[in-house]
Amino acid sequence: MSERGKIIIRKNTKGKWIFEVDIGKKKPMLIPQFYDLKDNSFNGKECEVYRKKGRIVKIIVDGEELPKNRQQVMEYHNMNNKSHDPRISSEKSAKNIYSIQNTKLPFNTREILIESDIENFSLKLNKCVNFIHSNERDIEEPILYKAEYNDKQDHDKPKKFEVKFNFDNMRRIITGLKNRQDRIRDGLKGQGYEINTMKLTPDWRLIVGLGNESVYETSITLHHIYGIPYIPGSAIKGVVRSYIIIEHFESNEEKALKEDPGFCDIFGCPEKSFYKESREGKIIFFDAFPITTPKIKVEVMNPHYGPYYSDPSENTPPADYHSPVPIFFLTVEDTKFEFIIGIKVKDNTIIEKGIFKNKQPLEVTYEYVGKALSEHGIGAKTAVGYGYMRDFLPNV
Repeated sequence: MSERGKIIIRKNTKGKWIFEVDIGKKKPMLIPQFYDLKDNSFNGKECEVYRKKGRIVKIIVDGEELPKNRQQVMEYHNMNNKSHDPRISSEKSAKNIYSIQNTKLPFNTREILIESDIENFSLKLNKCVNFIHSNERDIEEPILYKAEYNDKQDHDKPKKFEVKFNFDNMRRIITGLKNRQDRIRDGLKGQGYEINTMKLTPDWRLIVGLGNESVYETSITLHHIYGIPYIPGSAIKGVVRSYIIIEHFESNEEKALKEDPGFCDIFGCPEKSFYKESREGKIIFFDAFPITTPKIKVEVMNPHYGPYYSDPSENTPPADYHSPVPIFFLTVEDTKFEFIIGIKVKDNTIIEKGIFKNKQPLEVTYEYVGKALSEHGIGAKTAVGYGYMRDFLPNV
């Protein structure tokens, strides 16, 4: 069933043509990009608009459909032509259906972003979420990734969905951030601090922040200003602390706090501890930033027993007839991070008793940061191989 409408063509503040159709809603709808409109020749024309699932699929003016983009027509013929070379990878021809028009951003914001690239991956991922209609559930769902498929509603064209981002364009920012970290390190040395650094790379893949709040169900820790993946200093401190408790105190945190002054010196302690008073830790754990261009890789987990885990009555058994529901998440691979730890020179004194006797706090911490990250791993899913580091190259 068609709706009566009127085509509106105008230029935005940057002089770009904006093609819309007014069908009597609060705001005009953008005309799909597969129509080949280049000027205002159709401005003010009455038309018939056909929509499916709320989206415009066809616009008729004076009894004829608006001219389509030639490239779109050629793609259609290529996919249906029997002489189409099967050696050409379908992955290359699959269209990524990510679009700023599928977001819930304000209309004017979407209008501006149509002709612009989003330069911050955190903003693109978390603020420009695409909502795609699910035929199975008949609702719009936030989509993080969708493997290549043939769209039966669009002549079986191969399509996919991916929030792509080119981190190569951020090399200047990453280099600038590295230089700033170097200046901070040198500045702290001049203010009475001793600083140690190490550069480590994930042995396979790394995922930090998987359980953070997100509309996607899974998440990843990204810097809120730069939009790049990083490892918070608090996470590094927590992993090293946990590793020492497991390795030297039989997983007994209370024992570590009450019996070992070196542990208290490094990580701090509450009132009920070796020192009989609460103390701050002497070691500073800095955020670890990438020093090479980050590489983001999509991964998937396939829970097979969803109904079993989600049934509040606990009457559903874990059975093989349940269908697995793929859950996609983002990981970091082949990206080198710089880890920095520091302490005031006056606090880096010899530990007199305990398991770290005759060693200095910075020396101990440096050793166990390397051990914890390479033997214990950091982030989520370390039990299945994520988060382990390699290339322990000290740079003292």
